[in-house]
Amino acid sequence: MFPKDEELPTWLHSALLAIVVAPFSGFLLFHGVRAIFRAHLPEIEGPDFGIYLVRAPLFGSRAVVAGIGLLFLSSSFLGLAYAYSRFSRDHWPGKVLPWVLLAIGLGMLVAVQ
Repeated sequence: MFPKDEELPTWLHSALLAIVVAPFSGFLLFHGVRAIFRAHLPEIEGPDFGIYLVRAPLFGSRAVVAGIGLLFLSSSFLGLAYAYSRFSRDHWPGKVLPWVLLAIGLGMLVAVQ
């Protein structure tokens, strides 16, 4: 019913990867930018009900650092799309970068909580 992955043109394959990660990346990007500019980060619930990414509201510099951490997490989703694209087929730093961004982002979120 659907064409194989290898049969898709490169532009369509890349666009589909970006569309898949856009909601996840956009959610974190929205909250991260808002936290940086407002210096306030409300609690953020994760994908499972009752499990929070940010457990308590943060204010001031802690909210800004958490916002930067959310930007790193948002970038890690975009990095995952790049890692699975055809552009990074033989590019090993592109495969490692999303995991480094994920570790930095989670580390910053854990540090401020």
